[in-house]
Amino acid sequence: RYSVETGHQGTAIYDLLRSGIGMYSITSDEKYLDQARKTASYVDTTFLTENDLIFHYNPFSGDFISGGHTNQELVYDFSRLALIDSNYNSIVEKLANAIIKNEIHPETNLFFTTVDDFSNPGNTDMYISYDSASGISSLLIAYEVTSNEKYLTQVKDTLFAYWDLRNKDTNLIPSMVNAETK
Repeated sequence: RYSVETGHQGTAIYDLLRSGIGMYSITSDEKYLDQARKTASYVDTTFLTENDLIFHYNPFSGDFISGGHTNQELVYDFSRLALIDSNYNSIVEKLANAIIKNEIHPETNLFFTTVDDFSNPGNTDMYISYDSASGISSLLIAYEVTSNEKYLTQVKDTLFAYWDLRNKDTNLIPSMVNAETK
């Protein structure tokens, strides 16, 4: 929900995808699967930038919110739908490709937290326990959906790059790193 105090933007449209899949998984009632399908198709035709990044949307005002894009969380939901209905495999591939192209530093293999409308890093911090973990799990389930090895390879490259940043004495990994520096 939108909160004036926190400035949090509602993401109700995306919640319809997640809840539709979840409710279908619990009840096997096709109306929930139809809700998820309609939402996924609507996002695919209406909510993507030219670089296939998902726009943030405020359902209370109807405004698209510029900047701060990330596919890292939502590819997981699209993949769950594609595991039920293979007609959605192509959008999973499109969104997962956008993660690799736009949301991962090509030299360090580390995730950006967000990118702007033109795929420039908006936040270069990589939090392994938050968004980056979502990005990794999204690419893993995208691999499960598509069998495209590049998603699995990217996950491995990112995890090895992150492991290289550990404290060599304790083997503890940092909770946050700058994706532009290695």
